[in-house]
Amino acid sequence: MRGNHEKLEKSKSQLKEEVANLKHHMETNVVDRSQIELYKREVEEQAAQEIRQKLQEVNLILQVQQELDEKIAKELKQVTAEFEAGSAGASPMVFSDGSSKSIHVDQDPLCRAVQEYRDVLTKNYLI
Repeated sequence: MRGNHEKLEKSKSQLKEEVANLKHHMETNVVDRSQIELYKREVEEQAAQEIRQKLQEVNLILQVQQELDEKIAKELKQVTAEFEAGSAGASPMVFSDGSSKSIHVDQDPLCRAVQEYRDVLTKNYLI
C-alpha cells in the first residue's frame, strides 16, 4: 500500500506541476491576446484615418474638376455665341477678280474646324 501511496503522491505532484505550467501558459497567452487586440485596434484606427484623408483628397479633386468643367462649359458657350454672332453677320467678300462670296461656316475650313472642335467639346462636356 505504501508503494501505491507514493505513486499517487508522485502522480499528484506531476499533475500539480502540469496545472501550474498550463496556468502560466494561459496567463502568458491572455497577455499576448490583449496586446494583439490593442495593436489591431491601433492599426484599424490608422487605416480608417488614412481612408478618411484619401476620401477628402478625392473629394477635393472632384470638386476642382467639376469647377473646371463648369468654367470650360461657360467659356465654350461664350465663344460659341460670339462665333455664331460673328458668322451670322458675315458680309460678302470681294475678291481681286471682282467676284464676291458670302462666307458660310460649311465653306470656310477654319470655321469648319472650329465647329468640329465645338461639337467634340459639346459631346465630351455634355453642353
